Amino acid sequence: MVAGFRNRVASVLQSGPAKTVRFLTSTAIGFIPGFGPVAGVAAGAIDAFVVDRLLPLAGPFTFLTKMYPSLFAAE
Repeated sequence: MVAGFRNRVASVLQSGPAKTVRFLTSTAIGFIPGFGPVAGVAAGAIDAFVVDRLLPLAGPFTFLTKMYPSLFAAE
């Protein structure tokens, strides 16, 4: 059950709109006066670590949910 939830979260975080929101957030943090440039780089690094290392997108799960969404639909 945890792997299914983790795959769903990873799928959402790596979607197009989520990537845009993540990019805009880290860019906005970079505009904070004073410590913004350092904080923006840190936010980008943390974001990349979380998405790439902690929540990688599983290939078979991604393929199956796009091809057969009814199999994984929560009812």
